[in-house]
Amino acid sequence: LFYQPLLAFEGLTVVGFEGLIRWHHPSLGLISPMEFIPLAEKTGLIHRIGQWVLQRGATDWPELRRHCLRGCESEPFLSLNLSAPELAGADTVPGIQTCLEQHAMDPRELHIELTETTIIQNMDAVARSLHQLRRLGVGIALDDFGTGYAGLDYLQSLPFTCLKIDKTFVQQLNQSERSLHIIKAALELARSLGLSTIAEGIEDAHIAAQLAALG
Repeated sequence: LFYQPLLAFEGLTVVGFEGLIRWHHPSLGLISPMEFIPLAEKTGLIHRIGQWVLQRGATDWPELRRHCLRGCESEPFLSLNLSAPELAGADTVPGIQTCLEQHAMDPRELHIELTETTIIQNMDAVARSLHQLRRLGVGIALDDFGTGYAGLDYLQSLPFTCLKIDKTFVQQLNQSERSLHIIKAALELARSLGLSTIAEGIEDAHIAAQLAALG
């Protein structure tokens, strides 16, 4: 599990981390999750991977939390990705709750991410799990917003607390007026729904300044 720091524009302070899984294969080297996660979903191994990610992240969180700024607008948080098949499982929420209790982790300091490009086969079961997690205090983020086909539908039916703007638009901000308008629209939508926003893939100080100016 690799950890990507999440920064607030004000003072560029660390407010949280996102856990990103990678597979170190003995002969093939570092394998992207885009290659092995779909296979894990098909074989059912995704549930064991999800449990490992949750346990690893919760174990590492006390050390990671030390690097986060205290007294921010929001509590420091760890963001982890769960797939739709995992969230549809009846034992997922009890498993998350047990893990949080075992590690004495505040539920408000855990965010679960669901990607917009995911096709949710069992919407009722996923919605039920996400609403249960929200009642526990866990945050829910819609990842890769703008790249899929179900974003608005998911925003309407699922209890998201955060919108993550995909790096495709962020990294084209200086070259594409359309990207600028899409980002503005996403920010306005998030504000109107009371959601926080994260812009992914910022690798340029000028883009960071532009996004900060946009709010």
